[in-house]
Amino acid sequence: MQDWINWFKAEIAELDYNNFYNTIYLILISLIIILFCHCFLVKEQIADDPTNSLSYIGIILGDISIIIGMIGLLFALYSIQSSTKKLREMQVDYWNARGIDDSHKGGELLEQREYDKGNLAYKNAIDAFNKADKLDPLYAKSWSNRGNALIALRKYDEAIEAFHHALELDSQSPRTRANYGHALYAKGKACKEKGEFLDAHINHNLAIEAFCIAIGQNPRLSFAWNGMGAALKDRGDVFKCQYNAERSGPYRSYANIMYEGAIKCYRNAIELDPNFGSFWHNLGFALNEKGNFDEAIQAYNKAIAFDPKNSEIWFGKGETLKNQRKYNEAIHAYNKAIEFKPMHSAVWNQRGNVLVDQAKDMIQENVGHTWLITNDPIFLQINYNYSEALKSYDMAIDINPIEGMFWANKSNVLRSLGRTDEANAAVTRARDLGYTANLSYD
Repeated sequence: MQDWINWFKAEIAELDYNNFYNTIYLILISLIIILFCHCFLVKEQIADDPTNSLSYIGIILGDISIIIGMIGLLFALYSIQSSTKKLREMQVDYWNARGIDDSHKGGELLEQREYDKGNLAYKNAIDAFNKADKLDPLYAKSWSNRGNALIALRKYDEAIEAFHHALELDSQSPRTRANYGHALYAKGKACKEKGEFLDAHINHNLAIEAFCIAIGQNPRLSFAWNGMGAALKDRGDVFKCQYNAERSGPYRSYANIMYEGAIKCYRNAIELDPNFGSFWHNLGFALNEKGNFDEAIQAYNKAIAFDPKNSEIWFGKGETLKNQRKYNEAIHAYNKAIEFKPMHSAVWNQRGNVLVDQAKDMIQENVGHTWLITNDPIFLQINYNYSEALKSYDMAIDINPIEGMFWANKSNVLRSLGRTDEANAAVTRARDLGYTANLSYD
């Protein structure tokens, strides 16, 4: 009898009282227990009054037939419940898959600078993940996928909250932990861009901690190594910004330490997955910041071999070539970046900068040279560089007219071309947009 009672308690503990089928299941189990108790009492009555044993046996047989019928009903109910559970699982998988598809679509649209459509696709993805969560609130993957979509929408606090919830449901998932680190890194990068350096450091530290935990759970997770490299590299950028602002203190040394750490992380990611072009690209970027230009070019070339039409890789290679003063090669790299992403305003701006730098070097190399005629090759090349630089800045401004730095660069090249009034107008526009660095009127 005690075994039956213990089994009954275990069944009750497993039930979800909000589920209709489980409630019916509980009622049927209760009736079976009642009938079992009835049979037990009848047995006692037979022992007390053997003369009515046939009558009691009839009652017992009737009870047994009822029990058999109820057991059949229980099997039918269990089958219905199992089918309902499988249907729910299919619905959860459908909405989660649909959310992932919408997220991929959103990323592609943002790459094409279709911002409104891209953001709408990500919002649709979040709606799909919400439906998956409503069907199964304990499904950690949909919370993690929602976090990734929120990162794309730059809703970093909401993304961090989503990953927190996912980790509460499944703390042993290294990929979810790495995604959480990515959200913290993205928030830290946004803080850096706003000049909020302390908040940037805090979020980068939290990101690095999350990536370390993910790597501890799965040392072969290349995504986590790459993410930790990104967090270290961006923290180095924060120290570099602080050094540029103050021109003193240990910030430059701190930045180099961060870059060295990032390089090691990127190399670990590449060792695990050497055919992923993005890892080589990131390695090249960190090597460039550390000043290891030749190694950076090698890394960029590797990345281009895997992904030859990636504008960002060509952009990064152009930056390193610019730092090496290999101007013509840098211009070629920027042109390739523009070929694959014509609306990339930052590339157009840097193309203008490298043309200006080349012109300034030519002037410096020819100090004392007097241009008596306007068809002098050096004079023509310098004038060509400034004219081409102006076209590049105008393209950058057409794409992003509210970036004050583009207007400031335009003002400088206009001044070099002797177009003072236009240069002053560009200075005014830059200041109206809040950009004041190295600006002056003639």
